[in-house]
Amino acid sequence: MVETAEPGWPGPGLTSADILVVGAGPVGSALALHAHLGGARVLLLERRRELPRPSRAMLLWPRTLASLARLGILAELAEHPSARLTAHLHIGARAVPLALSDFRVGSSGQQPLMVRQAMVEAVLQRALDRSGVPRMTGTELSGLERAGGRVLAMARRTTGAGGDLHLSCRYLVGCDGAASTVRNLSGIPWQGRTYPEEAVLADVEWAADPGKAHIGVGRLGIGFLFPGGEHGAGWRLVATRTASAGPGTPGQDGPPLSLAEIRSVLRGANLPDGIGSAAWSTSIRLQRRRAGRYRAGPVFLAGDAAHVFSPAGAQGMNTGLQDAENLGWKLAAVCNGSAGPDRLLSSYNAERRPVARGVGLVSGILLHGEGDARLPFRLARTRVLPLMAPLLPPLIRAPALMAPAAALLSQDWVSYRASPLNGPGRLRPGRLAAGRPLPNLRTVSGGRSVRLPELVERRGIHVFHGPGVQFPDHGPAGIHGHRMDRWPAKRIVAVRPDGYIGIRDESGSVADLWEWLRLVSGNLGGAL
Repeated sequence: MVETAEPGWPGPGLTSADILVVGAGPVGSALALHAHLGGARVLLLERRRELPRPSRAMLLWPRTLASLARLGILAELAEHPSARLTAHLHIGARAVPLALSDFRVGSSGQQPLMVRQAMVEAVLQRALDRSGVPRMTGTELSGLERAGGRVLAMARRTTGAGGDLHLSCRYLVGCDGAASTVRNLSGIPWQGRTYPEEAVLADVEWAADPGKAHIGVGRLGIGFLFPGGEHGAGWRLVATRTASAGPGTPGQDGPPLSLAEIRSVLRGANLPDGIGSAAWSTSIRLQRRRAGRYRAGPVFLAGDAAHVFSPAGAQGMNTGLQDAENLGWKLAAVCNGSAGPDRLLSSYNAERRPVARGVGLVSGILLHGEGDARLPFRLARTRVLPLMAPLLPPLIRAPALMAPAAALLSQDWVSYRASPLNGPGRLRPGRLAAGRPLPNLRTVSGGRSVRLPELVERRGIHVFHGPGVQFPDHGPAGIHGHRMDRWPAKRIVAVRPDGYIGIRDESGSVADLWEWLRLVSGNLGGAL
């Protein structure tokens, strides 16, 4: 249980926890849930009183869906009517049919889901409520101190009267956005650039079939119209264009757009007109930035507090949710007694910060195609693509072309081959090498044919081994053994809670395996 001390404070009045997560958006909520399910005592701090806020992200890629499945919330997201929308791609005068199923990733066949950020946040909040994770809303972080091996955080109400509250924790994680208070208080540099483009968001009424989305490719940029807007509106417009005026504050909402300006955005993106009214709108100057480091002692950053990208390729929320899983299970393992806490926690920066660099490069390149106003990019959108439009339907449905693009955007390229957590097998080639994500290989276990990902659906660490290795099928809490009938007799492959391989050993000795388990799990107890 988390200790309580001030019952008069709004919410549960909690003052002590293992982990204090600042920011209850999708990333903070997912991280809190990962850590809680791993056995840590977690407290969420959120400056907003009302959740959620207007969505900026709209798409979940398969790599992120696998992470959400481990939280037990994927089914609820996948059941939403908009999750598998089809779309019309407007190129010149032609409308090309497009479906999310065209972007299936690799041998898994998993397709992305169209799920708004607000919906992800709401589903995560319900999961947190079911799990009993305490949350303090209407409360913001105001100061940080380190004392006696712990972090002292000062918090205050965002509205109304009330004194300061002091919160004590072993670890504090800033998931509080691009203007992160945690990052600023920790003195962590914020490095990058501001783009000349901006994103336009609007919730509008539009007389069209609500069963299809629309994507326009036009002179001024690319735009999207999704059914199911917010603020009581039927549609959400998302478009990229050259910033309208002045430098603006990167990442912050600008003033509302007039209806005439919204219609101009539609025309510039080659989207059908017919907008009747707008319930809400804003423009956001785009930026690409990354924190100089993701850790300052017991303080960590995740999500937009650690990195921001252009919206091209829908990478921001997906990258943040994967940060959340990577750090959440590690913090829980340390709180439960990891034999190498500093090595385990240092791996977060080593593994995830290079990913943000790669994602930033990909999203920056895509942004040029989406909204760059320079002549070569305008010609590509208005002359080259319309000429190719008749060829697009068969090309879109060609797995040899679409699967690599989907894998790139789903971040299937992410690997932790240089991670300090990798045990034996770090230098071995192949799909079962340490540091790589568990591949979708078919094998035989317990006499039945299965794919490896099917065996890791239970939370925890999974150990696959050949018939010559002595390892219990039901080991210590959170560690699951799987005897592989047709593997080399002495092969051992151990998989981390986030689905990445930590060990690949062909010797049959479990000594290195147990040493690695001491590092990545605090739940071994007397099993060793």
